[in-house]
Amino acid sequence: MHKKLLIVSLIVICTFGYAVFHAVKLDNKLGSSKDYFQTNTVLKKLPDTDFKLFFEDRNVELLSHSSDKNAVIVHFWATWCGPCEKEFPEIVELTRLFKDNKKVSFLFVTVGDTKKDVLKFLKKYNVGDDENFLIVEDNDLKHQKHFGTYKLPETFMFNKKQDLVRKFSGAQNWQDPAFVDFINSI
Repeated sequence: MHKKLLIVSLIVICTFGYAVFHAVKLDNKLGSSKDYFQTNTVLKKLPDTDFKLFFEDRNVELLSHSSDKNAVIVHFWATWCGPCEKEFPEIVELTRLFKDNKKVSFLFVTVGDTKKDVLKFLKKYNVGDDENFLIVEDNDLKHQKHFGTYKLPETFMFNKKQDLVRKFSGAQNWQDPAFVDFINSI
């Protein structure tokens, strides 16, 4: 009886240790900076910032990119994020529904990824640089701070006045027709 209790205790301790190890590992991957989780304000408007384009060696200014659009959807994701991988095919399909709609712009922000990992991930889902959305990088995590996000995936939807109209945290069912209707309404 004493041996069974000892074995169960060891299993519980090992499981807890394993969970703590992976939590620390994920925390380190999200960023080691103390000010990473601090934001100056709650996001209400599209931030005045620029992103490095993934497929080109230049930056794109977010405000000028969005100036001729009715809606701008900014989606934060990472290749190492399980929920991001789960929803990725659906959100790509959503962007394809708006392929001919010049009033909507999609910006996919890779977070804390290597170029090799992103290319492998995109190839897995048959996504290239000819898609109707921009893929940009946030490897130093400064843009997550501008948006006030530290959870992945997160999606921000802005109207033509560049006001935040909706924020979605976590994986979404992007195939739901309500998303198409909502994007068309903003």
